Amino acid sequence: MSSSQPHPSSGGRRMRVRRHAKVSTLPALEWQPRALLVGCEREERLYLRTRLSLHRVEVWETEAVEQAIDHCAQNEVHLVIIDADVLGEATLPLCRQLRRPHPCWAPPEVLVVGSPGQGRRWRLRGALAGARWLLKPLHPRALQRQLSRPLRLEQLPAGLRPPSLFG
Repeated sequence: MSSSQPHPSSGGRRMRVRRHAKVSTLPALEWQPRALLVGCEREERLYLRTRLSLHRVEVWETEAVEQAIDHCAQNEVHLVIIDADVLGEATLPLCRQLRRPHPCWAPPEVLVVGSPGQGRRWRLRGALAGARWLLKPLHPRALQRQLSRPLRLEQLPAGLRPPSLFG
């Protein structure tokens, strides 16, 4: 599914935010977690979408910083995952913008993913901007730890938790 909305500062161009959600036969959750993937490369995007779907997270994707800011201003998002390798220097201003208080809901948790070469450079700067860091290639256990708090995975009933690879 796709939704298009005019962006006021884009001169009438339409922005595209892709939403991926599958119909589930599982019982409905009282709380529907939502995630936004910003600028993620294809492999990471597919992996993250698959991992998040195991937790029945509604996943949206954007390519550009402006789209991410607009989406989070209009929709409650619990977790934003940003690919620092793709966005580069725009990553930290985006983190700061997303962590600003919103009048209707709490700001999302921000998780920045990037290559090991950028780890030292981005880790401290990301922390100062209100984000956490995760190295590529994404390791399932490290990703699980980072997803647990913002998506409230520990609060899911045992029957609704996805099977863990780690016991």
